[in-house]
Amino acid sequence: MIALLVGFFAIAGVIASFEKQDSDIIVWLMRLGFPALFIAALWFALSNKPGRAIRERLKEVSPDQDTACALCSGALILDHGWRCSECGAERVEVN
Repeated sequence: MIALLVGFFAIAGVIASFEKQDSDIIVWLMRLGFPALFIAALWFALSNKPGRAIRERLKEVSPDQDTACALCSGALILDHGWRCSECGAERVEVN
């Protein structure tokens, strides 16, 4: 999301740098700085993937054993999994 926002500013900065000729430093900052920042943000977003340690820790999380719905505090009907009697939310297994 941040990479897209930086990309938007990079495109807007390049377009604005050709329209207004204020200072050479500001013009070249908009022409080179914003696109470089976009490439760095995009590289960081694509290369920063969650590791396997997160998957292992998520496997250790146990399901909630409460008898009240977490969404509406209604009573849960326990059958094959559970279903809320008020809002209809269901628990399904994810493989």
